[in-house]
Amino acid sequence: MIASTHLTAGAAVGLLSYRFIFRPHSISGLIGALVLGVFSHFLLDMVPHSEDEIYRIDGTDQYQTTILSVELLLSFLAIYLCGVYGSFLTVPKQYILVGMIGGALPDVPHVFMSALKTDWKILQWADQ
Repeated sequence: MIASTHLTAGAAVGLLSYRFIFRPHSISGLIGALVLGVFSHFLLDMVPHSEDEIYRIDGTDQYQTTILSVELLLSFLAIYLCGVYGSFLTVPKQYILVGMIGGALPDVPHVFMSALKTDWKILQWADQ
């Protein structure tokens, strides 16, 4: 999936975990939102998908890290700012933020390997 999908799902999970699952305003609630964000990432990755053409404009990996970084930044800002300034939300913003972090967390090893152009064994294991 593309990064914005994982961030959006993570934000939704954070919001829902505050509303329905965990006791509000607790550390366990934030940890639960993080765990559920990670779980949502793996669920979404079970859906067959291919987004190579989005990140590889010219058919190479030359711009992949730049495009992914811009997408992450813009998606993160858009979703988080909508949550912060959305008058319809009464959810503490840290639940949205923690859910988004959980939704993106499993792809961090892949992004590091792509950005650093390296194949570290520990990152390869974490990227599987």
